[in-house]
Amino acid sequence: MYIVTAYRYGDTETHSYVLGVFGTEEIARTVSEYECDYRGGKYSCKVIQCSMNESVKDNQKSFWVE
Repeated sequence: MYIVTAYRYGDTETHSYVLGVFGTEEIARTVSEYECDYRGGKYSCKVIQCSMNESVKDNQKSFWVE
């Protein structure tokens, strides 16, 4: 699973919202790119790979989409 969170200007300390949870990296990346374009470049999305019923750990795969 891939959790996508949008951050205003990529700042993890201010306004953010969960965009969704997706089953594949491809879908997560596509939705993230669309959201960044839709928001006019004001938001960047962080995608975190995780497993069902497990906490998100720092060493799990993650990447930014701008």
